[in-house]
Amino acid sequence: MKSKTIDQLIRLKEKLDNTEMSVLVGAGFSKNISSSFLSWGELLLDMTFFLFKDEIESLYEEKFKIGKIKTFEKKNFITNKVDQYINNIGYLDIVSMYIKRKGYREAITTYIEEKTPKVSQINGKLFIENTISGKRNIVEIKEDMLSQHKLLLRLPWNNIYTTNYDEMLEISYDSSITNNVQTELLEIKGELESLYFEENRISHEQKKLYSINKRTKEEEIDCNKLIHELNFVKRRISDKERDLKLLKGALNESITLVTKSSDLSIKRNKNIIKLHGTIRHKDSPYGFDGDIRKHYVIAKEDYDSYPQKHEAFTQLMRISLLQESYCLLGFSGVDTNFIEWIKWVRDILERNENSKRDYKIYLIDIDNNDLDEDKRLFFENHRVFRIPIMEKTTIDFLVRKTKMNVSDRKNPKQIIELFLQYLSGGSKFNNGKATFELLQHNKYKKLWDTIKLDFTEDVSVKDIVKNVEKMSLLKEYLRIPSVHFAYSQKKIQLLFYANSLLRNSKDKTSIQQLLNLFILAIKDSFLSIGFTWKDEDFKEIYQKAKEYPKIKKEFNFLVLRQSVLENDSNKFNETSKSLKKNDFTYESILLSAFSFDFKSLKTKLKNWTPDLNFISKKAGFLALFNSEDAKELMFKSYNQSEDETIQ
Repeated sequence: MKSKTIDQLIRLKEKLDNTEMSVLVGAGFSKNISSSFLSWGELLLDMTFFLFKDEIESLYEEKFKIGKIKTFEKKNFITNKVDQYINNIGYLDIVSMYIKRKGYREAITTYIEEKTPKVSQINGKLFIENTISGKRNIVEIKEDMLSQHKLLLRLPWNNIYTTNYDEMLEISYDSSITNNVQTELLEIKGELESLYFEENRISHEQKKLYSINKRTKEEEIDCNKLIHELNFVKRRISDKERDLKLLKGALNESITLVTKSSDLSIKRNKNIIKLHGTIRHKDSPYGFDGDIRKHYVIAKEDYDSYPQKHEAFTQLMRISLLQESYCLLGFSGVDTNFIEWIKWVRDILERNENSKRDYKIYLIDIDNNDLDEDKRLFFENHRVFRIPIMEKTTIDFLVRKTKMNVSDRKNPKQIIELFLQYLSGGSKFNNGKATFELLQHNKYKKLWDTIKLDFTEDVSVKDIVKNVEKMSLLKEYLRIPSVHFAYSQKKIQLLFYANSLLRNSKDKTSIQQLLNLFILAIKDSFLSIGFTWKDEDFKEIYQKAKEYPKIKKEFNFLVLRQSVLENDSNKFNETSKSLKKNDFTYESILLSAFSFDFKSLKTKLKNWTPDLNFISKKAGFLALFNSEDAKELMFKSYNQSEDETIQ
């Protein structure tokens, strides 16, 4: 018989898969990365000691004099006393007292910035650094440290809210997709404005000509020209409007960082929303969400005035709670941020007859202790379901569902990762990224369409190569080119006339661009150089290519592939001398495969550490020997592939 916890875990996942779930991330989630990230109590330790130093020191001296405490116990004594003060006064009131004692708000700003790990880059590596009790900590960010943050960001949450000041969520996703989509949107909007203007101009010209009762022959010709021009412009407008619609959809599916409520106007969903502020860097403006008097939400007065001063954030959460549910990660049942957040949305959460059975908040708790009766009632009245994630039955369920092993069942980090893996089963891929790439793919194909190869007339080489640089940048989005005649015919025609075009080129720039265009064409058409050109024709082309090191290297790869197809190890070895070993590992593996040299193939695969673009190719070869090895490689690469650009 399933427990209620398991039922609600299943319900949580159903809501997530049906896009009815957002997530709220607290400080405990960052602690999965490093102990440098502080809990509420740890954050306030130095502050509380500053406020009550005289009293604490006096109490210690009294106990020390009568022999009730030893010198080496002083640190623990201070920590225990600080905890007592925090529990008696309250987290938020302690902060308010500190600001009042210091006399200015900036004191808490610098205090937070000293304690909160800040990201820095040294020699191409990422580090987090902060200072606690006068001691500076610096920790290198290894890729596996961000595994949970990356997993979280890949899930189809409607929004990701966080009360954390740190930047761990930001550095765990690839912001280039959102930036690229926004840039494309601006470009297309600009193009559409020009096209609308052109449409109006042509329409105006048409009206003038149509108003003439008896038009001359020349005026009739002009009328026909305008009809063709207008139809052409309208087709372009239609294309651009379609692209604009797709890009808006892509932006809605891409993650956007929101640090002020005005950013919410860009889009409503798929945002990382920093509810309490974000760590300030050297050139960052001071203030949070239009309030120039504070940069972080932390004191009691900040929480009390939040619904009024930051109404847009509060209203978004309130509206969201009416339509969806929240998963809370990194909070405990007594977390100040959690309790205060509940206050902001209390009227939405309080139970009524229509909502008794539906929980709105799922609190993922790493504490297995039973709840006090008052806390249990508080949760029930506010439609909060607590999931004690470290319980044996919960872990057993997650292990069974994910088919993953856990080496340490008492390690919260491992269990939270298991929970996120469970949620990821059946979740959606990055539609924003896919849409953006599709648009780039189409743009690449359209640039090929603009190339005119009418050899019955004089062919302008400069016109042929004018878009080569753009095409080279867009080529990466054409991972599997179409070999359909409509897409490949022009490329094959270009390759057929390659030497003629090179001979007609008058300058080195045109020759270089033509050679780059030949490389794109031969890769897109899946043709070998042996099939495309006769030996004497290729030698003539290669002589030109040798003048440009990067192009020569590309042609050498084409020669390697031809050697593989011909099973010519002598030619392969001769050509590979001019290349670095790591550059032609895959071609070497292909040679072993085409030669049926499985012993050599197995050895090469074992020693090969491919980048992400070649993972599936290695897995394909591994499957010849052991399908489980191939499966494991694909699974590992999946877990790190989404956001590998952070380093």
